[in-house]
Amino acid sequence: MHLLRGKSLLLTEGNDEFAWKETTDGSFTTSSAIQVIENKSSPLFSRRMIWSHKLPKKVSIFWWKLLNNALPLDDKLQTTGFSLASKCQFCTSDETFEHLFKDCSLVNEVWIFFVSVAHLSRSGHSEAVAKRMVAQFNRHYCSW
Repeated sequence: MHLLRGKSLLLTEGNDEFAWKETTDGSFTTSSAIQVIENKSSPLFSRRMIWSHKLPKKVSIFWWKLLNNALPLDDKLQTTGFSLASKCQFCTSDETFEHLFKDCSLVNEVWIFFVSVAHLSRSGHSEAVAKRMVAQFNRHYCSW
């Protein structure tokens, strides 16, 4: 309500109509919605990269869940009321996003493998390095 204070509203005769602000004529289109999503998503991964017809659907779904923080990890499930004894299946540390994708000793071995396959330096973990790693992975392992 505080957003409306001090604003003058123009009331006109006729029915109210919904208007999609992302198109010039106000009509909703799937392509304009996809454009909005792509503009707000990580520049590291595009929708086309994640939902590539070359990738198995389960890989695309995993990438989508990963990028949207929707993986059912123990720490996330506990915040929704599940009572769990949280532990990593590989090393028995607490299962968190950071641990599972960065800190776990097994995960570090996987990163080392992909860095060597892609002929990259692991220093910095920059978006450019990660993007190149994903592209190399898709090119080498998802060419079916």
